[in-house]
Amino acid sequence: MLDSIRPDIKLNKNFFLRIFGYSMTTPDFAEEALSKLEEAGCSQARNYYTGITTEWQREHDKMMKNVAGWYGQQAYKGKKVSEPRKQQEPERLTEDYLQQMSDRQLLALLKKVI
Repeated sequence: MLDSIRPDIKLNKNFFLRIFGYSMTTPDFAEEALSKLEEAGCSQARNYYTGITTEWQREHDKMMKNVAGWYGQQAYKGKKVSEPRKQQEPERLTEDYLQQMSDRQLLALLKKVI
């Protein structure tokens, strides 16, 4: 994209939005592109860029506000996030419990212990 910047380049809103998009992943890209545009004779490049990105940000914020409003109206009201399940404590082997166990259950329990 930087190689396409020449004195005869036609600038439009989409061109500046592309610069903005690239700058999201490459932080110094916008500064480099705007400097190159100024060197090519576009003295108003920064003003155009600022105006276009400000407009984009305003629209983006408006859209996110609408999404937040929609999300808040969903059926999540009153529902609580369930707590993480507590680790179950091993059953206490009371005398009554052992008496109620069948021989097979008792043998299986002893195998686990041994």
